[in-house]
Amino acid sequence: MPNGEVVQVTLDDLYHVIVDDRIWRHPERIEAALANVFEIRASYSSRRLALSRWNEGETIQLAAVVLTGESRLWSIHLIDEKRFQRYNRQRSEVLWRQSEQP
Repeated sequence: MPNGEVVQVTLDDLYHVIVDDRIWRHPERIEAALANVFEIRASYSSRRLALSRWNEGETIQLAAVVLTGESRLWSIHLIDEKRFQRYNRQRSEVLWRQSEQP
């Protein structure tokens, strides 16, 4: 991930993530979501919520990536702009934010 953290993805984690057919049909989205994280927030039960954005063709994809405290992938949810704004309104602690490029 951009913050230097390495996320482990076990086979069980992969099976859990690809239940979403938007991931199943495009498994490359797992790597894209992890590689384009721009913010990590505290979540419940020592989990963290990582927000990600990347270009896919002519569209922008948004994802909410849930990570365990042990840096394992818990889940990935492709989200729309409305859900993205809802996450931004939450008052959870920001653990890491990618600095803007000059």
